[in-house]
Amino acid sequence: VAIAGIDLAAQRDGKGKVSVRAARTKNEIQARLTGQIAVRQCPIVIDEIQHLLVNDAKLLEVVRDIADLTGVTVIFVAGVADFGRQLKDYPQISSRIYKEVEFTQWALQDIKLACKQLAEVDIEDALIERLSNDSKGIMRLVMNGISNIERIAIANHKTIATFDDFAGKELVTDWDGTTNAPVRPRRNK
Repeated sequence: VAIAGIDLAAQRDGKGKVSVRAARTKNEIQARLTGQIAVRQCPIVIDEIQHLLVNDAKLLEVVRDIADLTGVTVIFVAGVADFGRQLKDYPQISSRIYKEVEFTQWALQDIKLACKQLAEVDIEDALIERLSNDSKGIMRLVMNGISNIERIAIANHKTIATFDDFAGKELVTDWDGTTNAPVRPRRNK
């Protein structure tokens, strides 16, 4: 078992004898993580951080402790717009936040660059513009669209995905977290 590339399992010496037992308790896991993070001095990035606010933010307190002990930078990425407000309920953590940054929609030129760098097929400019409109510049949906375009183009033995190839086909699908059903935005005609 590993977290962030840090082995939490038992470690054996050359003779097969256990030299370090498996980390099993919260304190053992925290100690092993803290020790390795202190040595590596790599920043910690936690995506979907809002999920650590459960149980009076006890997991977030563990992250705070690790950051305090190691001196590494911790970057929170929240999947909800009001995370900053939610975090204010925990001043022992929110008072340590250096800067809050809100991400905006991707511009067409950024989406073109992402398509060029990430897609396994060339994507025609007109199709990239449609992807920009359909995704409303939301990175998650842009990436979803690039994946869909690639998959369909490759399945049809295309090296260039064109606007006409995708006429009437959905490029991006957003999911409603409550019903787990796709949210089908109305397409501008």
